[in-house]
Amino acid sequence: WFKDGPPAVSDPTEDDGKPGAWFVLGAGNQACVVAGDVAHYVFAKGRAVVCKLNPVNEYLLPYLNAAFAPLVERDIVQFFCGNVENSSYFVNDERIKGVHLTGSDKTYDAIQFGPDVAKNKAAGRRNVTKPFMSELGCSTPYIVCPGAWSADAIEFHARAVVSVVVNNAHHNCASAQNLVTPACWAQREEFVDAVCRHLDAAQRRHQYYPGAQETVREFERQAEGCRIAKCGRATGGEELPAWVVIRDVPPGSAACRHTCRNEAFAGVLTELVLPAADAAAFLSDAVRFCNEEMTGTLSCTLFLPPD
Repeated sequence: WFKDGPPAVSDPTEDDGKPGAWFVLGAGNQACVVAGDVAHYVFAKGRAVVCKLNPVNEYLLPYLNAAFAPLVERDIVQFFCGNVENSSYFVNDERIKGVHLTGSDKTYDAIQFGPDVAKNKAAGRRNVTKPFMSELGCSTPYIVCPGAWSADAIEFHARAVVSVVVNNAHHNCASAQNLVTPACWAQREEFVDAVCRHLDAAQRRHQYYPGAQETVREFERQAEGCRIAKCGRATGGEELPAWVVIRDVPPGSAACRHTCRNEAFAGVLTELVLPAADAAAFLSDAVRFCNEEMTGTLSCTLFLPPD
């Protein structure tokens, strides 16, 4: 998978015997991610941790304090709610050994290269010289290879796609954002129809993450002229936003560029159709396309036909 062999790997989180805590900027979606990041640094790396909660997850403060009570009481772990100024204080405090961020690339760039992000990034000028670990999300592709798919296989894999679209209202860094399909596949329409059918049967969710609904509207604006399906069933009379599926998007189009370069973190799925002649060509083209065009390296799923 690596053309020139595996990349060199270093782990700046390893204990070098020097004192110092790590500052963790907590994720703004899953509660388990915040707890997992803190537990990893404490138990796997032997570090004390100061964790600032994302504003979306500030309600978790009493629950995290209770869950980590033995560590909180011993001043090994501290959770707090705050603002940008508070974060800047801890990032730059000499007692902080390193920084960990689970969030967006925009947050990372603001911390690492701000205030003039574009200029400083181009020049390679970094604000943070201490170790800075980050998990920054991804425009996650689901590559669907052509073949003789049975009806059961199509149903199973279509439901698998839907499950990762609707989980946590799509506010996940590994949520399915792009269905990468081959134009040469005779069952392509059948597969995407199955995705839409199961998504239409799925309950709509509160798009609770700030800006999510505007994000979906922007994806729709960028996809003007494309086939757009609005899916999902309302429950309890609530007016909840539909799941949006943008279909038949060709490479190089405005809709393609937008979904490839922007993590949605909202209820939208885009089908990107590559003009490959056969299965072998498609797989090669899809790997190149995802590596070169899509932002992020966090997550990817590959569906191969049962045969």
